[in-house]
Amino acid sequence: MGSALGDIDNDGDLDWFVTSILGPSNEFFTPQGNRFYTNDGTGLIDDTVRLGVADGSFGWGACLLDIDNDSDLDIYHTNGYPDVPFLTTDETYDTDASRVFLMNEAGTYTDEAQALGLAGRTSGRGVVCADFDNDGDTDIFELTDAAGNSARLWENQTASAGRNFLRVKLKGLPPNTEAAGARIFARIGDTTQMREIMIGSNYTSQNPTVQIFGLDSSTIVDELLVEWPAIDSGNGPVQLGTLLNGPIAASQPGETLSISHPELPPL
Repeated sequence: MGSALGDIDNDGDLDWFVTSILGPSNEFFTPQGNRFYTNDGTGLIDDTVRLGVADGSFGWGACLLDIDNDSDLDIYHTNGYPDVPFLTTDETYDTDASRVFLMNEAGTYTDEAQALGLAGRTSGRGVVCADFDNDGDTDIFELTDAAGNSARLWENQTASAGRNFLRVKLKGLPPNTEAAGARIFARIGDTTQMREIMIGSNYTSQNPTVQIFGLDSSTIVDELLVEWPAIDSGNGPVQLGTLLNGPIAASQPGETLSISHPELPPL
């Protein structure tokens, strides 16, 4: 039910996380669970077992986000389903906790929802991962199936704990003013993080197009490259780029680096 795209291994292409159901072996479900397909540049590889993300219970909306601004992408996804007659097993999906898979030093994932205070047990559906309080870390807005069309907002306090970040907003050419399809590459030392601007990412929900790069303890970005969506020049597609040579200072709370398409008039 959920899907999230991001470059988890910093190799410049998109990897793909998909939520599903880790079910009992009966006529309705088989124990498949979530899937994670990594991209090696030639195709997608089912890397679920190595990455350790299969057990998501009855998964719904999902985000790839740097939840702790330590410069790698983590996973949040909500889950749950009411007790129904065809689930005549010991599975209790309606009270299962949400998942927060944090990337560890080995490049695999560990569920740390309980330790982070994010193990909500209200049956969830949609997820919006966004910096709602404009302080430089990604908060989580979870939509649930509880009475009254309820929701829950988790406030992230990573920025106040001293982990740095760069927040970037692109201004694209009309009608694509949000620059959907653009890619932003942020190089910090020998590592380059990539974000792609996407529209329509989550189950019944949507993340904003503002991108947050976690910098951990780094205070600067060495180089920032934007690859804009290709436009039709009349002689075939043309893709323009914008290169900002550093050092680019890390953002402060409330700050956003705005970059306009090179064919837009200056402000």
